[in-house]
Amino acid sequence: MIDKKSLVRDGVMELPVYSVGKTSSQYMEEYHLSRLVRMNANENPLGPSPLAQKAMAAAIDEVNFYPEGSSMQLRESISRRLDLTPEMVFCANGGDHIITSVMKAFLNEGDEIVIGSPSFVIYEIQAQGMRANTIKVALDQNMAFDLPKIAAAITAKTKIVVVVNPNNPTGAVVEPQQMADFIAQLPPHCLLLLDEAYVDFADRSRIFDVMPLIRQDKNIISLRTFSKYYGLAGLRVGYALAPQSVLDMVRRVVEAYPVNLLAQVAAVAALEDREFAARSLAAAQQTRAFFTDELRKLGCRVLESQANFLFVDFGRDGKYMADQLLRRGYWVRFDPSWGYANSLRFSFASEQDNRGFIKAVAQIIGA
Repeated sequence: MIDKKSLVRDGVMELPVYSVGKTSSQYMEEYHLSRLVRMNANENPLGPSPLAQKAMAAAIDEVNFYPEGSSMQLRESISRRLDLTPEMVFCANGGDHIITSVMKAFLNEGDEIVIGSPSFVIYEIQAQGMRANTIKVALDQNMAFDLPKIAAAITAKTKIVVVVNPNNPTGAVVEPQQMADFIAQLPPHCLLLLDEAYVDFADRSRIFDVMPLIRQDKNIISLRTFSKYYGLAGLRVGYALAPQSVLDMVRRVVEAYPVNLLAQVAAVAALEDREFAARSLAAAQQTRAFFTDELRKLGCRVLESQANFLFVDFGRDGKYMADQLLRRGYWVRFDPSWGYANSLRFSFASEQDNRGFIKAVAQIIGA
């Protein structure tokens, strides 16, 4: 009998397994539901871009071939949109893949990353996998990243500073001037990993544009995705924007063919689907306003969000609220590790389901 523990790399068995819970079908069976409204994963309720669907249909007969390894056509499309060069764009199998690749490329054992908390847990998991230490800094009073406190937490061991803007799970953003001041004072031994997965849903006047700094070869990586805005979550297409000198290091730790053929053609087509993009933005803005108004009428504390989801304090135990909503066919996200016992994060559904959600909340809290 082989001792498996003697085979595994040091530290692996200490890593948590990332899980979002049971599957839709499991919940439907457990709660005897004929229908389940998914509001737990910040997905696009409009579905995928129609142009992306046509592009995939046209390419389906080619899936016996490997995809283009560097996603060149997609990188060219993204770079033209943002006035970068293709060498300043890296495409991967979702944003998580970019996070993993950046950690592998830059972190040594004993290095530190600094990040606001609560935020996307994958950063801490992947840093731990590299035997690096995660320094967590509490959010500010607006539930955005507290950049002055993050700056104060940077040491000589800090290798990566993570800023998630808009933040997940709160949807809050850092004010542009504060971001500009923070970046200006970052020491040269630090890489800024700026997670902008939800930036397409934000009011652009509320977001600091880092593209000019990337063109100037600053130590910045902007992480973005096709999962939310373009409705391609199931295809897993993420991309990083950074100076060529930075991405040259990241590409050395990435496996061959990271983005599949259908994902590449779908993402290229989605970028050209301006009508769908406009509908995605309008739907998110209108639904944010609807939920904010309706939930505040019910006495809930609704944080201002610049994303396609809301973080809400219902004044009731969050685990209980999530369970009660699930029993009524609405799947939302509660995570005790966030440290907010009464709060849930939920994304948006169809207009009919959004109104049904409000009725379900009113029923649960007795409003």
